[in-house]
Amino acid sequence: MARKFSLEGVHQQFELLSVRNPTWLWPTYASAHNNLGTLTVGDQAEQHFLAAIHAQPGHVNAHYNLGQLYRSVDNRFHFVEEMPGEDGDTWDQN
Repeated sequence: MARKFSLEGVHQQFELLSVRNPTWLWPTYASAHNNLGTLTVGDQAEQHFLAAIHAQPGHVNAHYNLGQLYRSVDNRFHFVEEMPGEDGDTWDQN
């Protein structure tokens, strides 16, 4: 019986880790980072959105959510610096 109990404990720990942080299993899973970003706030949300964009640069929802986060903290200049123009220059803030 003790053997079964410890095996169940291992499965419970695995499920807990995978539910709380699915990126533990697949660190470059952009959609997981984007979803975690929507469930968190502040710096932690920003880290998840940036990780999603780094893993999949074309992840539109992660870009949108990051922009909304920056907008909510009135951090528009930081957002502009993150998004270079076609020629690589950033928008002139002056």
